[in-house]
Amino acid sequence: MVAALLVGALPGAAAEAESPEALIRQGNDLRRRGDNARAYGYFERAYELTKIPRTAAQLGLASQAVGKVVQAEELLSLALAKGDPWVDSNRATLEASLRKIREDMGGIAVVGAPPGTKVEIADRPARSLPADGVVWSRPGNVVVVVDMPGGKPVEKTVVVALGRLAEVVVEAPAPSKQEPKAEPEPPRPSQSLSPSGETSPALPPPRSASPNGEHRDVGQARYWSWQRTAGLVTGSLAAGSLAAGVAYSVARSDITQDFNDGKCTNAGGSIDGPAFCWSFHDDSAYARDVAITTFAGAALLGTASVLSFALAPDTSARGGAARGAGIGLIVTGVGALSMGLVFQILRSDHVDRFNRAGCTSSTEGVAGAGVCHSIHDHSQSASNLALAGYAGGALLGGAGTLLLVLGGGDGASHHAATGASIGCAPSAVGDVGAVCMGRF
Repeated sequence: MVAALLVGALPGAAAEAESPEALIRQGNDLRRRGDNARAYGYFERAYELTKIPRTAAQLGLASQAVGKVVQAEELLSLALAKGDPWVDSNRATLEASLRKIREDMGGIAVVGAPPGTKVEIADRPARSLPADGVVWSRPGNVVVVVDMPGGKPVEKTVVVALGRLAEVVVEAPAPSKQEPKAEPEPPRPSQSLSPSGETSPALPPPRSASPNGEHRDVGQARYWSWQRTAGLVTGSLAAGSLAAGVAYSVARSDITQDFNDGKCTNAGGSIDGPAFCWSFHDDSAYARDVAITTFAGAALLGTASVLSFALAPDTSARGGAARGAGIGLIVTGVGALSMGLVFQILRSDHVDRFNRAGCTSSTEGVAGAGVCHSIHDHSQSASNLALAGYAGGALLGGAGTLLLVLGGGDGASHHAATGASIGCAPSAVGDVGAVCMGRF
């Protein structure tokens, strides 16, 4: 899809070899042949000759292809901010490329800077501060130089983390008496650095800010990656499968006991005894096969769950321990619920065997062959275990859900202790009606 954007020709007629159109055409040919390194030089020269949004976008895509992600982010951001007919017609693809690039970066929000401010990051050439007040960098210790109109450059060092927003708070220079009053301080940018790279409307400033820069925890938005979702689903299935295996193992033991109590014998595959012995033998074999299958399924699903969580993006989100405990309780609750369901099915099987053995039950007790009391006791045990499984599943699932909610860290107690605030604003992204974000 990106390659398709490189096919267009610049407007206007230019026949010289050094014209932007000819350079981009040669760069396109090299890109099609897979020679991205040489193609980059042609796009770079085209941008030097004509610095318009379209050539910026072309060079940004080429920079991405050769691994120059920082330059690619700057150029694509510039092209999308200014725009032109070609950029607007390919905006969706360019924005997708920009989101992909930002997945491996972190953001720096410059707070308090007036319009016209220049920002220099990590010895890169100074650039105008974007309208949203956020510039992007690779993770690590980053030196930021903020040059505001009418003031001296301010240099600060911040720690940029993957998928998080660091802040540099500056104070705009006081306006001179001869000059008109400076414009009010722009609102504090508030962005959610999600994998999609979408930005959300600005929120009011928090009650306090660190002059040395601080991080805003965006782990809540990034925590539920597809890997963690897959891990939760496969973990729950593994717990259910394990519970079924345990239940059918218990059932096979009970059926074997009933087989023996019913005076049944098995000599080399030949079943002797009352008429119900064959059915008891078949039930025992079936329970054995199901137990083996479900144990194997639990092992495979459990391995898949562990791998999914191991491959999930590393986040240092506040409340991560509570979320982890909540996931564990939910998975255990699913296992308990599954065990309840399986024992409910096994109780029905015990009742069926009770009837096949010619047993009867009344207020006076159990009547019939000697095996009848054993089957009746097994049926009662299965019923009790089913009820315990249902109750345990409900309690564990509820507790796990509560921990997941508390793990978000947006409760009133945290607000009171830290002065956190939450704000909502209409969304400018897609069809989302509103975006609510917290400051911590």
